[in-house]
Amino acid sequence: MDFHQLKVFASVFRHKSFTKASEEMCVSQPTISEHIKNLEQEFACRLFDRLGRTIAPTQRAERLYPRSCTSWTTQPASRKSSWPTRA
Repeated sequence: MDFHQLKVFASVFRHKSFTKASEEMCVSQPTISEHIKNLEQEFACRLFDRLGRTIAPTQRAERLYPRSCTSWTTQPASRKSSWPTRA
């Protein structure tokens, strides 16, 4: 996990769209999808429910979002222990 992935996650969360996040971040949509997939694998949980062409954040994403914004704006490094864990 790196700060860029957290920024991607925050953008997807705000826009509720991989495409709009890709436009905001100036990267391709597949790159956005890959970052989210990597975060989901690292946290061993889904962050977004894919509903056709729309997405909805999961409860874990709801908990991660405020932490992700704080982490990449105020801290030099994030710590996995501060992230949501499996229930």
